[in-house]
Amino acid sequence: MTFRVNLYADQAFLPMIKRTIKRIERFSEKTRIDHELEEVASGIILCQSAFETFLNLLTEELQIEETIKDKILKANFLDKIELWHQYKSFDYNKTKLPWQDIKRLNSVRNWLVHFKTSNIGLISSSSGWINDGINKIPKFDDAVELKLDRLKSYYSSVMICMLIIAKANDVEDLYDHLKTEKYFPLLVG
Repeated sequence: MTFRVNLYADQAFLPMIKRTIKRIERFSEKTRIDHELEEVASGIILCQSAFETFLNLLTEELQIEETIKDKILKANFLDKIELWHQYKSFDYNKTKLPWQDIKRLNSVRNWLVHFKTSNIGLISSSSGWINDGINKIPKFDDAVELKLDRLKSYYSSVMICMLIIAKANDVEDLYDHLKTEKYFPLLVG
């Protein structure tokens, strides 16, 4: 007997983010100091992965013109969103939440994934970045971006934006997990 297997990677990533958030919330103060940064960094990478997977699956599942489909699938993450907006208009303002968070998520995720140097600059005893004429002040402050509150905001924005795009394409019912947070990443049948 054979079975058809479908993997919905977005639904594998989203609960991992949710568990990461819950795990950090339960950390003692000492554990949080030691591990919050690495947990949030992983969560940020998963947030963008979940959103991009959603966009790719939606592109493959809907009956759209092959040239548009190819263009979307080959585009980078933010361009995929832009192309979807052009294809099926939805409320999309990159300067306002939740889309502003998505743009920032992309930048922070790229910084983490394409990491170039560990020497990110000088910091004073009062936690202020110092411009010493050698190091530039970092684009991303790990003391801000790699915190639980930012991960919660990114996760929320990802969920909201994916639902906006699903609604614009009249497939909200296929993405009920974006409202219920009940995930089924593997379907065997």
